[in-house]
Amino acid sequence: METRKINFTVEIEDNDLIEHYLIKAMGEMLGSSVVDYQVLTDTKDLYENDTTFRKLTSIYYDAKRKRNDYINSKL
Repeated sequence: METRKINFTVEIEDNDLIEHYLIKAMGEMLGSSVVDYQVLTDTKDLYENDTTFRKLTSIYYDAKRKRNDYINSKL
C-alpha cells in the first residue's frame, strides 16, 4: 500500500485546553497515522529584532525551496 505524507500548520489561541482538544480530535480522526506533533516557537520578535536570525531564516527557506524543487524534478 502506498502512503501519502501531509504536513500542515494550525495556529490556535495560546491555550492548553484548546491544544488538548485539538490533539484529542486528531487522535480520534487520524489515529496512529499521526507520526509527528510539535508546538512551534513563536519567533516573530526574534525575526523582527535579530539580523542574524533573519539571514538564517532566509538561507533556510532558500535551501528548503531548492530541495523541494530538486525532489519534484525527480518525480
